Amino acid sequence: MPRNCRNADAIATLLRRRLDGAKPSPAAPPGWPCRFIEAADLDSAAAITGKLLANYADAGRQPGSIGVVVSGTALRDHLANAFRLRIEPDDVNTCVGTSHRLKGLEFDTVIMAIDETRRHWRRLRLYIGVSRAVSELVVVGPASVAERLALQHSKI
Repeated sequence: MPRNCRNADAIATLLRRRLDGAKPSPAAPPGWPCRFIEAADLDSAAAITGKLLANYADAGRQPGSIGVVVSGTALRDHLANAFRLRIEPDDVNTCVGTSHRLKGLEFDTVIMAIDETRRHWRRLRLYIGVSRAVSELVVVGPASVAERLALQHSKI
């Protein structure tokens, strides 16, 4: 039976229970708890994402270890312009992209921002977005996404 040896236990468990992923490895580190922050629309999702990025910068996180997975190009472009995020991934800067564009990449921390118009994101896109995170996952979006992933609401 295959095991998820890439993601921390909290993320691997979410993938397994809610998105039919492989079982977590018994040797997986615990990682950070997966979090959800509600955002009603594109502007609030962008504002929350900006606050999270500022908090990570204040905490001394390396920008290249953070990826922002978004539900569509409108939100991607908005975040890239507002916070000077890179659309082309590199090891130095925070990268922003759709789940399709970031498929195959991984980041220590992932902020997954989903705007209200994309709240019915397909399971495959959710799986790809969640699985980009190695140690920490923060989902920003409508309450329906939290329900689908069984995540508790938290604050920034």
